Amino acid sequence: NCHIDFINERDHAQIYLAAKGINFPIDRINVYKLENSSIPSALLQFDCGLIFNNPSRWRRVSSPTKFGEYLAAGLHTVALNGISVLEEFSESTSCVDLVSEQDLCAGLTTENLDRIVENIRTPNRGDKCKELARQEFSLEMAGNIYAELYSEIEIRTSQ
Repeated sequence: NCHIDFINERDHAQIYLAAKGINFPIDRINVYKLENSSIPSALLQFDCGLIFNNPSRWRRVSSPTKFGEYLAAGLHTVALNGISVLEEFSESTSCVDLVSEQDLCAGLTTENLDRIVENIRTPNRGDKCKELARQEFSLEMAGNIYAELYSEIEIRTSQ
């Protein structure tokens, strides 16, 4: 008993086609575009964020931007396995639940669904997700790391 919102700029037809292809009830999805400035407030109305990027050699080592955004909004994340950063945080925190493509195709077990719902509904889940975002996805921290890296490169190239 859920509804899924897809905030997407241009792939609306493909999303509806994919939902139809897996017999997902079309009346349970909402696909729309939002201006980037409206997305943070929109995320606050959701129970969780979904990341279903197809894993590949290059995606395995990527870090989906939306993951940091979901965490900053206090959202639990449910994701497809195969992306290292998501796998790492699913093992070390309670902010991420992973599912396999095979489980999605076969249908998630009641046990898996109950675990995901329990994690989403955990009372302090939002605070834990926001704290993880502050610790691991801070733009200020990233800026400082880049500044240090560039300083080191500059020192080495001037020698």
